[in-house]
Amino acid sequence: MATCEAELIERAAQGDQEAFRQLWEAHHAAAMAAAWRLCHQRALAEEITQGAFLLAWRGLPRFQKGSAFRPWLMRILYRHALDVMEKQRT
Repeated sequence: MATCEAELIERAAQGDQEAFRQLWEAHHAAAMAAAWRLCHQRALAEEITQGAFLLAWRGLPRFQKGSAFRPWLMRILYRHALDVMEKQRT
């Protein structure tokens, strides 16, 4: 993980919205692609991606320092996608 990203994560965990926006810009395309592969619907992929970033924002204070952000975000996204798609089925 790049030092710059580690600093962004630390600042975002302390509530710095600009730092989180930079993380969003760096990882949004990959998150959208992953969500699309899971649901094959653009609107739903956007909803899943937005929800995953919101969950990541809320979870940053518990983010383990030294870990990579993208794999952590993708785990959040995958679990969130399963929840969203399950709710749509019911």
